[in-house]
Amino acid sequence: MAKNGRLKHFNLGWIVIACTSLQLVHADSWPQWGGPSRNFSVESDKLADTWPKDGPPKLWSRALGDGYSAIIGDGDLIYTMYRPESDANVEVIVAMNAKTGKTVWEDRHESKLTKPVSEVGDGPNSTPLIAGDRLYGIGYNAVVRCVDKTTGKLHWTRDLRTEFASPLSGGWGYSISPVAYNDLLIIPLGHQRDDSSAKAAVDGARGDGRNRSVIALRLSDGSLAWKGNEYVVYQSSPTLIRHGGQDQLVMLMTDSIAAINPSSGKELWRLAFEENQLHNVTPMWNGHDLLVFAPDSGAGGGRAIRLVRENGTTVPREAWSNRKMTSSFYIGAHIGNYLFMPGKSRFYGYDLRTGKRLWAQSGFESASCILADGKLFILDQNGKLTLATPSMEKLTIHAQCQVAERYSLTCPTLVRRTLFIRDRKNIMAFDVGVIEAAGR
Repeated sequence: MAKNGRLKHFNLGWIVIACTSLQLVHADSWPQWGGPSRNFSVESDKLADTWPKDGPPKLWSRALGDGYSAIIGDGDLIYTMYRPESDANVEVIVAMNAKTGKTVWEDRHESKLTKPVSEVGDGPNSTPLIAGDRLYGIGYNAVVRCVDKTTGKLHWTRDLRTEFASPLSGGWGYSISPVAYNDLLIIPLGHQRDDSSAKAAVDGARGDGRNRSVIALRLSDGSLAWKGNEYVVYQSSPTLIRHGGQDQLVMLMTDSIAAINPSSGKELWRLAFEENQLHNVTPMWNGHDLLVFAPDSGAGGGRAIRLVRENGTTVPREAWSNRKMTSSFYIGAHIGNYLFMPGKSRFYGYDLRTGKRLWAQSGFESASCILADGKLFILDQNGKLTLATPSMEKLTIHAQCQVAERYSLTCPTLVRRTLFIRDRKNIMAFDVGVIEAAGR
């Protein structure tokens, strides 16, 4: 079969899986970390197959501020969090007009820095989420704020450090993005990092049991719904999956992976690792039976956990491991049985069935990506944006351009045909849709 034929079949396989298992939502909104289904993928209208040399048409650009909180969008508004100056003791939740970038409202609040300014910034790094008519954000100092998404009016706050002994994670501050489930806001509390070394980070996590838990607050008033489990989470944000007819919240820890009942906090299953690792990524769910994740560094490498049903319950089993697979912040996106993910300085293709590396493409330093219309939008930390089509054979690059400054560590966001990007100083919007020829 010709290469084009293989690619068409390849994309068709993804479409079938998306419609039956992944429950992808059209790109009219991006309400939380990782997009509508928390897998960095969205269905979309037809998007451009290439760009001019200087990149896709820029709709607007404006100064913002420090932080790697991702951009979320709902209707005509987009939202994110930032610190006005790198050494300021103030944080801001901001709502902007998606078409112009102009500020609609801001929720400014005190957020004192407890450590010297780091090279990569001082947050906020957690991504807010939209649930109903409200927005929920967690700042550098682990303070939860619930505001009206239209006006910015404050409804309630909870201080996770003072009330639940949630520590900060090194120089990054609180960086985990919460999950909404029914009437609950589910939040891992993290762990204490004692110094800059990876080993000490994991060893320090074994200390005070108060630092090992996950809580659920009621969306309406912030009251505690449940609290439990002794989990040591580094910076990995949880993800919701459905397996065996049951909703499960998957938690990736330093020493294990587990799932809990999101309604009660009761543990459903858990699989321990032989080695402790620092995990930043949200586990990737293939929509059927496989969870994939990789550490920032350390022994063990990437793994796939296969979920099976036995006697009416879910049982986890290790499907494969790849000791060379690592990822700093993002696991990437998948199409059918193939995973496409960034590494330290390259972009990789993997076979999800075996963990075997299919190809490696150089030139992508600490990148992130999202998948839409069968295309990858890849942003590396130096601000280079790439439009590419992945396949099992290679990554076909259609266009590349410089759009942002260094430390562009925030993953892009796609709402309809607009791609939103931020670096440490600015936020910008690009039209990545098909440009109609003049006169049509």
